[in-house]
Amino acid sequence: MGPIDDQHYIVIPITKAMRKALRGHWKRTGFSTRRVLQAFPPIPNGLTIALVNDWIANRVCVARSRHWDHVIKCWSALPDGEFHRRRFAAKRRGPGRPVDPKGSKRIHLNAAMAVLLRSELDRTAADIEKDIVQARFAPDGLTKRVIYGWLYLEVKTAREDHWLFVTRHLNLMLDHVSDFGVRDHRR
Repeated sequence: MGPIDDQHYIVIPITKAMRKALRGHWKRTGFSTRRVLQAFPPIPNGLTIALVNDWIANRVCVARSRHWDHVIKCWSALPDGEFHRRRFAAKRRGPGRPVDPKGSKRIHLNAAMAVLLRSELDRTAADIEKDIVQARFAPDGLTKRVIYGWLYLEVKTAREDHWLFVTRHLNLMLDHVSDFGVRDHRR
């Protein structure tokens, strides 16, 4: 009979921190216990998929140290799953609405203002990005997204200097004449 591997029989309690780490890897990777164990052979004797699932579900509170070390080593070696990346990105807060420059005033938007803006855009056939946002003397912070927020009433207020620039700029633009206008049929 050969020597006994003492580490194989060492039983350790699974602490809250250990379980949290295991669940974190499980969620982060999106891999099932079966896929993890199959991806990293050889599996230590006595380690089963059901046992690992019981650790995750808090049904078993102890583990052989060799089993625990193998599972944590395998799961931590796996990359983040796509679902985790999307979920993490959704949870991250963006910079929020930029702070208005000192002294700027905000005005309340309403449906009539959105209709006016839409009619001016239709009349001029203006390209929001090229004709307005990139226009000479456009105020800082005016973006395509800001204007779309006004059009679809996704926002309740607007910076007054932004609103005045856009409406005045559109008012000064000529009417769009289509190349497919009305033709004289008498020819």
